[in-house]
Order: sequence, then C-alpha cells, then structure tokens
Amino acid sequence: MRKSKTMDDSQLAPKQARSFKSQRKILDATLSLLEEQHFENVTIADIAASADMAVGNFYKRFKNKEALLPHLYAEYNLRFREFSETIQANPTDDPWLKIVSETVAFFEANKGIIRALHLHSRLNPTLVPIGSTTSRAGLYQSLEQLVTQIGLNSATRKRRARAAALVMVSTITEAILYPEMTPHAASGLSKRQLTRELVDVLKSYCT
Repeated sequence: MRKSKTMDDSQLAPKQARSFKSQRKILDATLSLLEEQHFENVTIADIAASADMAVGNFYKRFKNKEALLPHLYAEYNLRFREFSETIQANPTDDPWLKIVSETVAFFEANKGIIRALHLHSRLNPTLVPIGSTTSRAGLYQSLEQLVTQIGLNSATRKRRARAAALVMVSTITEAILYPEMTPHAASGLSKRQLTRELVDVLKSYCT
C-alpha cells in the first residue's frame, strides 16, 4: 500500500516544503513576539518583520492574524503533552514538589503563548478547538496517583485530583502570567515561597 504524504514527509514537493517552512517561520515569529506583547497588540507587520518576510507573504498563508490561533493551540497542546510525559517520568522522593515546581517552570518557559490562549479562550470560548484539553490527561493522571487518603474510591480520587489540578494551575496562572495584578500581587509571595506553600496546600488536601 502506498504511503500517503504528510507535511513531515522528506519527499515533499519543493513548493510544499517552502510553504511549510514559511508557515513555521511565521509561527515562530509570533511566539517570539508574544513573549513581550499581548496577542491583541501584535500586528501582522510585526510578525512579518520578525519572520524576515514581506507582509504579502503572510497573507499568502493566513487570512488574518486570528487565523494563527488554531496553530497556537496546536503548538501549546504539543508542548503540554510533552511536559505531561516528563512529569510522569523519573519519580522522586517528593513528587508533589516535582509536579508543582516543574509546572511553574513550564508556565515560565511558555508564558507568551499561554497568556495569549488564556485570554482568547475566556473572551471567545466558542472558538476554542474541540479536544484542546485532551493533552492535560497526563498531568491529571500524575496527580491522581498522589491522592492517597485511606478509604477513597477511584471516583473520589479522580475528583480530588481534578480539584488539585484546578487549584494548582489557577494559582500558577495568576502568579506567572499576571504577577503584578491581584490576587497574586496582594499575596506578597516570591516564586519560591509560592511553590513551597502550594505544595503544602495540595499535600494537606490529597494525602
């Protein structure tokens, strides 16, 4: 049976390969700009300049700036899935500290794209791609394994793990994406203090 060609196939036609490379340059340029600016403030001219191409080349591949969003969601889901896999690998003596500290590090490393999608999903929830939360499964499973209170059935453990994930991710979102705004600004906690206190909160709830 003949293998169908994909965008990653090494035998792509030159025109297709160039198109994919240009699209990747646009996406990488956008991700770089999002490290310092909100998505709403980034212009197509900014993206084209950062990608070292003419504005017209952008429009050859994307109808408008909003057409980048599905690609940003896909990029983030891929990164989060890889992060979830690392969480489940290499067990440590303090798995709660590992999960919280590595989640903080992941948010810091991907602050720009997370902030863009966080704001977009709240302003335009109907436009969030279907299935965009499936990549979270690995983190949920890791937390579920740490819910060890005696007498809890599997359904309760799962519910506790989901609640723990909500508390952890919401807290880290505020601390990393919006550090100068309340509620995080009012807490007065450093990143190190936040990590330690969050570990203690989650441990007391789940173990």
